[in-house]
Amino acid sequence: MNEKIEILSVNMFSRSIRPVGLTPFAHQQSQNWFFYPISGALNYSDSDVECVMKKGNLYLLPYKKAFSLRDIEGVNFNHLYIAFNSTQPFYEFMQFDVNSDNFLKNYLQFLNNNYKKIQTDPTEINDTIISLTTALLNHLFPNKTTSNNFATQLKKFIDDNLPSFDIDAICEHFNYSRRYLDLKFKQTFGLSVFQYAKNKQFAIVANMLTKNFALNDICDAINYSSTANLSRDFKKQVGMTPLEYRAFINENKPTKGPKQRIKQQP
Repeated sequence: MNEKIEILSVNMFSRSIRPVGLTPFAHQQSQNWFFYPISGALNYSDSDVECVMKKGNLYLLPYKKAFSLRDIEGVNFNHLYIAFNSTQPFYEFMQFDVNSDNFLKNYLQFLNNNYKKIQTDPTEINDTIISLTTALLNHLFPNKTTSNNFATQLKKFIDDNLPSFDIDAICEHFNYSRRYLDLKFKQTFGLSVFQYAKNKQFAIVANMLTKNFALNDICDAINYSSTANLSRDFKKQVGMTPLEYRAFINENKPTKGPKQRIKQQP
């Protein structure tokens, strides 16, 4: 698998004791799950694998593959878990030996000690746990994950192409949907791609207006189809039409009068 992986969202992150007697026949989750047993054990099985999930290992449960989790009689299963979505899901059950990997040992110890501080509502996106999950994937699958500077690369691409802005061209260049680009950009910069680009674009338009560029020339510079569309969007952004803004700036320019001499005190 050569496609690079990025975390889309973390749907659940918590620590829990599985209630004894909870033995559903099968799961088929729409996320991948990391399970880290803190104590106890649990039987796992799917069409290819049967094993006992127990302390000392980290487990990755498959995406959209039927599997069952069954209790071991009289044993509580205490575990830390992360449910996440990624651009490239994992379809097979995986097991990682924590004791032979110092990074995993320290990483999971940190999560176990601090899970209450970084626990997130499943309905929200939490930057901390997304970063931590990304770090875990980077370690386990170093040749399949991207670096954490994707949003910075995206911002540079937008800046390099301004004043023109075309969201479809950006999606095509990065080969991702607009929703995904907005998600990654907002995690880092707090704005959607569109909001950021429009803020920058109309700052350029405002500067061109103060230099008395014609509206048609401004439309050509920022790849707008008409002056009517430019006027409509500029008013939404700034609160005035381009012509109103130009008039306002011209009316409030500082006047250049003759320099006054400062009378020297004797």
